[in-house]
Amino acid sequence: MWLEKLNTAIKEKGYSIERIKRTIEDRGEKLSRPSISNILNGKQVPNLNTLLLIADAIDIEVVTLFTNEENKKPSGFIEYDSKIYRIQSKSDLENLITLVE
Repeated sequence: MWLEKLNTAIKEKGYSIERIKRTIEDRGEKLSRPSISNILNGKQVPNLNTLLLIADAIDIEVVTLFTNEENKKPSGFIEYDSKIYRIQSKSDLENLITLVE
């Protein structure tokens, strides 16, 4: 679900992988073009930090990627620091983002 939403947002905004990479670099971070491509093609699952970098680069809130359209609540699983976190609410996601920061 999150990957489809991410790709849809990228297409709607007209972003390319190269533009995402440059935006991330302009903000003082690094993410390779192959890594971005692999993530967007479902070949690589990003950690939360990477997902935050990409979402920020395309100017969307990461919570929107995990929001269930029916009930507008985030839902999904995120791996961070070798642990899997189940996200069932906006506060779950906010707590995890706070943990990362």
